[in-house]
Amino acid sequence: MSPRHVLVVVVLLGGGTSCVDELAAPAALVSRSSTATSSYRDPTTGVVFEPGDEVSVTAEQFAEEDPGTIRAIYTLATLTRVAISIDVWHNPARVPLAQWFDRHLGFMRDGHAIIGWAPVSRRRAQGMIIDRLRTPQAFAQRVAIVALQDRVLRITCHRQDDVSRKSGAEHARCDRLLASLDLEEVRP
Repeated sequence: MSPRHVLVVVVLLGGGTSCVDELAAPAALVSRSSTATSSYRDPTTGVVFEPGDEVSVTAEQFAEEDPGTIRAIYTLATLTRVAISIDVWHNPARVPLAQWFDRHLGFMRDGHAIIGWAPVSRRRAQGMIIDRLRTPQAFAQRVAIVALQDRVLRITCHRQDDVSRKSGAEHARCDRLLASLDLEEVRP
């Protein structure tokens, strides 16, 4: 028996099931799904976007107050795969985007990233755009990071084709979502 198998047996015999459960699925405050075809609005976070046709939306919110911890995740999926994910952080100090990025997402700046700036959202806020080209191990990604009001949003468009191509349904879906993104006032 390998040392790894011994560890698993010890954890299971030691009643570690709840520990495994906690690691496998963080406790979400709210989790819901919909098959929105027009605008998707989340009254808890104020996030608004147009997911497009034939896309299901799953939302999860977490009870985290630390600005470096994700507060909400939205997953947009087609029938066959995850197409877009949106992560939301609370930024109560309204730290400028470049500084916030360096502090919390600086790991994304590596040799595989092409980084630029472009308008994102209905407000046309300056957003950081990170293109990751397709590799033999991973699909291409276009990641947009934007600060809106007191939140920072990371929108990751998962692409099966090469991110450098400026055509195709995946590119159009990503562009439509980025243009439709907005925040509404959250009422307690």
